[in-house]
Amino acid sequence: MNPRRIFLPRRIRQGSYFTCCLTSVFLAGWMATSVTAASPPSDPLATWILRTNTASMFRPFATGEGLIVTGDDRGAIYTSANGANWSRRESGTNIIVRGVAYGNGRFVALFAVAGFSTSDDGVRWTTPTVTFDRSIDLFDLEYAQGLFIAVGYRMFAPYDATILRSTDGVAWTAQKTVTNGVYRAVTYGGGQLVAVGHGAIASTGLISTSTNGVDWITQPPTASVTYSIAAGNGVYVGLSGQGIIRSTNGTAWSLVQGLPISNWADVSFAEGTFFAAGAGGQLYTSVDGETWMQRSTGIVGLFSGAGSIGHRVVLGGMQIVQSGPFEGAPPLIIQPPASRIQRVGTTYTNSVVVESSESVTYQWLRNGLPLPSATNSTIEIPVTEEFSGTFSAVATTSSGSATSSAPAIIAVPVGISLQPVSQQVIQGGTATFSVVVTGTPPVAFRWRRGGATTNFAVLNSHTSFLTIPDAQLSGLYSVAVSNIVHAPGELSTFATLTIVPDSDHDGLPDAYETERGFNPSDPSDGALDTDGDGVSNAAEYQAGTDPQQGESYLKVDRLLAGEGARVEFTTAPGKTYTVQFSDDLATGTWSRLADVPATASASVQIVSDPTAGGARFYRLVTPRQP
Repeated sequence: MNPRRIFLPRRIRQGSYFTCCLTSVFLAGWMATSVTAASPPSDPLATWILRTNTASMFRPFATGEGLIVTGDDRGAIYTSANGANWSRRESGTNIIVRGVAYGNGRFVALFAVAGFSTSDDGVRWTTPTVTFDRSIDLFDLEYAQGLFIAVGYRMFAPYDATILRSTDGVAWTAQKTVTNGVYRAVTYGGGQLVAVGHGAIASTGLISTSTNGVDWITQPPTASVTYSIAAGNGVYVGLSGQGIIRSTNGTAWSLVQGLPISNWADVSFAEGTFFAAGAGGQLYTSVDGETWMQRSTGIVGLFSGAGSIGHRVVLGGMQIVQSGPFEGAPPLIIQPPASRIQRVGTTYTNSVVVESSESVTYQWLRNGLPLPSATNSTIEIPVTEEFSGTFSAVATTSSGSATSSAPAIIAVPVGISLQPVSQQVIQGGTATFSVVVTGTPPVAFRWRRGGATTNFAVLNSHTSFLTIPDAQLSGLYSVAVSNIVHAPGELSTFATLTIVPDSDHDGLPDAYETERGFNPSDPSDGALDTDGDGVSNAAEYQAGTDPQQGESYLKVDRLLAGEGARVEFTTAPGKTYTVQFSDDLATGTWSRLADVPATASASVQIVSDPTAGGARFYRLVTPRQP
């Protein structure tokens, strides 16, 4: 016998996707405080709402951590907090998801031939790994009695029906229960696990039970293959080759008579109801597994797998649909408030869309505190300086409440507070322009020479530098700045880059040497220290200090102690700086503390070092180091 040759419909795990049906959608006007909907329907399964419609086939459902989770036939995981709005999560594989379970604070997903993936929050998933015998093929997953249970069979002779168990979804223990058998599905109810499939004879069903997930008892076989099972309301319901079968103890089964179809795809249990999906797209429901009612979702396609969240049922398959609210269902927020970035003086507007069969009242909160008069599905308030925070919409009915939040941030338009300063450098020298802006970052800086862009960057900073190494050509430079609330931006004034000759290549311009009595034809002038302050003439020119005044050289004026340290120094016009520090001079390693932009005139700058402690050394470097 080769069980791989037998075609069996694949079940989409019990408790998987959600179906949402809302009897009313409220979008109240600004002045209203509540809206009354029609009376709740007597049958929440009479109306369904389409929530997703993709090319994927959605598989089993599991609920935990305030989320309902499912997977599809392309290896993706999907999560939702309400069954209406879904987010795709990457699993690192494109292999079909066959099962999802939740227990002991963890989600576990079963991937065909790819093993298991785990998540402690439903959002971030590990890459699926196989930590068991690769000859085992698994079809379904359940959590009960402190264990994750996966069922399947060994793909090579003697094709043993096999059960794996794990406490954490990572380390698995395999055990053979039946020789020449295949488990297709597993469920938990009535204090026991029940695994079903088929035995050595393909037409004979296989059923095994366990009260602890470790010790399994193989029960008398059913008349035909059983490939899906669910438990609830004190009964077990399975799908077999003959049709729907039912049991009150998991061992003795009877065929349910009178149903018009026998080709079923999946059976699940959610919100006190069994859901049986026909292979042709039919949907039947039952409370006791004996009496069944055909349902119409109004949506064409195969369904398989049911789950629930917020007292609403979700059905999976080629799409996800959601039922109406069962008794006690809170309102459902299907369109949450949107994040906003606002300018002071504008009006903050937002809205929330709620589905409910009851009267709904609204209250908007800012940072958890109620906003007076903000008691509708929409909100409009002026934006002030204290505006930033988290805004939440709370929708309340007699059955409960739902809350959805979104951040709102004040954004100040960008403006230039310190314009670029003109630079004069010798040919081949380094020129550094700078600009300082106000406004809310990130800020886009577009540096230009004439009208052509030379550098573009978006920074979470109010300062930008443009470094021009090996400068050869004079020109006009400017910078255009913009941010999210000032897209046109602002253009700086022009700064001139002037290239001056240095005939003897000593680092001193010819005109500078002539003015100070040096020889423009003597290449040794730059290396001299005319004023004896320990700094060469060329270095003093670069720093903007006076090479003929001993007290004028690049230095830290004062080092102030307190909370950390403060470095005080005097800048020269048009010069940019980097303040560096070192905790060990022997290593020769210096780290950046801060960059200081150029000013049009000399100024006193103080740079703080809040992390200073013990012995720390500081130095200045000009121009600013890239």
